[in-house]
Amino acid sequence: MAFDVSGLGSYTIQDPQQLIWSKIYSEGDTLKLITNKQTGVKSSEKINILATEGYWQTQGCSFTASGDTTFTQATLTVGKVAVNMSFCERDLEPKYTQLRLAKGGNYDTLSFYNEIVDLVLANVNKRLEVAIWRGDTTAGSVYLNKFDGLVKQINAASGTTTISGTAWSSANSRTVIQAINTSVSANVDVYKPGTTLKYFMSPAMALDYRQKLITDNLYHINANTGKLYAEGTNIEIVEVAGLAGLSYIYAVETDNIFVGVDMENEQDKVDFWFSKDDQNMKLHLEFKFAVNVAFGTRCWQYLGV
Repeated sequence: MAFDVSGLGSYTIQDPQQLIWSKIYSEGDTLKLITNKQTGVKSSEKINILATEGYWQTQGCSFTASGDTTFTQATLTVGKVAVNMSFCERDLEPKYTQLRLAKGGNYDTLSFYNEIVDLVLANVNKRLEVAIWRGDTTAGSVYLNKFDGLVKQINAASGTTTISGTAWSSANSRTVIQAINTSVSANVDVYKPGTTLKYFMSPAMALDYRQKLITDNLYHINANTGKLYAEGTNIEIVEVAGLAGLSYIYAVETDNIFVGVDMENEQDKVDFWFSKDDQNMKLHLEFKFAVNVAFGTRCWQYLGV
């Protein structure tokens, strides 16, 4: 005797406890590096800047005032972001997902709460990392048009230095980085021991530069693992997802970047409730965000050519 199972369809184990979701992002790399965060910003707020220096004079029996104190401002105008989602638990009844439903017909809790919340927050932070760099209130994308990002702000800032003359490629990467090094090192207020200056670029550009260092057999430079530094300097190269797809490099001190929010880490606070009106679970989160630089004269940009 033998089992005859020809009349049965193949069975695939479907365990709702083993749901896999794309939890691949946490707080973006750029935001982790920014220490200047102004809270309580409801609409816009100024970054108040003071510049002053007294000129050296020859000693004598007289007094001549010389030197100005200048007050200027940069603006943080927050974008106001909201995420609203609705879930009908009854939609899960016909599928394997029914195994996670509460018993009875009163679905006032969300079955996949942990997975959904984690993924929503991960994607909020993923989108925020990109918007910090590429945000533009005139953009068509809903993920980019809430506030202006650093690409637009640095380009518009007074005194920003633009490095040009060499198109980006792996072969040219050392030439481009050295051109930036030359310009940056001329500013002794920025290029100094303990500087917070970093070169921000896409992961692809950082890989180009890393591979070029290896190809050129620069064995005195550890380009294989760990942090990557601009050749011959103490300046760290930071790969940011916000610049992916762009051949841009931004040299800026992290303490020259300011963020404006209403409440710190507000984007990680989620409200959930059961609505008796339509028998759906509702998700809502909102946050305000702005970013800008204080001193354009301490910023450098390379735009790919």
